[in-house]
Amino acid sequence: MTLYFKYLLILFKPQMQYRTSFWLLTTGQFFIPFSVFAGLYFLFERFGQLQGWTFFEAALCFGIIHMAFSLSECFARGFDAFSSLVAGGDFDRLLVRPRSTVV
Repeated sequence: MTLYFKYLLILFKPQMQYRTSFWLLTTGQFFIPFSVFAGLYFLFERFGQLQGWTFFEAALCFGIIHMAFSLSECFARGFDAFSSLVAGGDFDRLLVRPRSTVV
């Protein structure tokens, strides 16, 4: 786990060189799911139920989906681009580095 936190530190150091950009990106990443959730709230506020679903059931489904997506982005990001790395020949560059290709 310490190696993961070291990589996070390596990731955040260059991003903090441009602090305004970092904070604007962080704020934007917060407000996108928040605005979708607000739209869900107003939709249920207007119509009450949608095909038998109450607001709290839909909110629970929304939360579970967003938590699963966040965890997959946190721990498995990059596996979706594996085929393009192999096809482009960039995976060979990762193989000669002194760290695991999964990391």
